[in-house]
Amino acid sequence: MTHAPIDAKLEELIHRVIGAIIEVHKHIGPGHLEAHYLAALCHELTLLGIAFRREGTYRA
Repeated sequence: MTHAPIDAKLEELIHRVIGAIIEVHKHIGPGHLEAHYLAALCHELTLLGIAFRREGTYRA
């Protein structure tokens, strides 16, 4: 199965978001509630200037 190439901007965003997820996991570690990871990821994305939606809201 062949996939269309990913736009360079989208690929960069994907790498930045995955990096944020990895940072959160490195700092918090395993075994916490999902809500803790979500709050930490939202904080990390905000620090990186990445707009996101959390539970139906939009933050620019």
